Amino acid sequence: MTIDLRKILGLGLTLQEYEEHVLGGETPYFEQADLIFECTHCGQCCSRPGVVYLTDADMEKMSDHFDLPIREVQTRWLTEDYDGEWMIEVERGRDCPFFIEERCAIHAVKPQQCQTYPFWPEIVGTQESWEDEREHCPGIDRGAWYSAEQVRRLLLGLDRTP
Repeated sequence: MTIDLRKILGLGLTLQEYEEHVLGGETPYFEQADLIFECTHCGQCCSRPGVVYLTDADMEKMSDHFDLPIREVQTRWLTEDYDGEWMIEVERGRDCPFFIEERCAIHAVKPQQCQTYPFWPEIVGTQESWEDEREHCPGIDRGAWYSAEQVRRLLLGLDRTP
């Protein structure tokens, strides 16, 4: 199984391409300052419009969690994009289909992309975007310090937030 980091990170670019093309080769914010984050389990990240791409491993874990065939998980909760990639699509004014009773129903097996929030390139790339995200996430600037190396590991899907 190969993992497409572009899909995990929700981008059309690799992390290196993002830094080169979007940041113009400038040093990303997360490499200029340690970032502080602690998940408050508020669910605000689950209530915003967007897309969460799933790996095969994500779908297998969800299948096991619900004791359903992968195809049934896909039919009930997922959307297939034009490239044949599976995703959770959250429309404006709606919650993630797994955000039930103010909690993530699949927290133990949540997708890789969710496991790394808010450490996505478009959020940690600039100080402005990090500060803007604070409006949506009360856990930003609260809790543990994340070094540049820790953030890079999250960006590459090698670690997860607690």
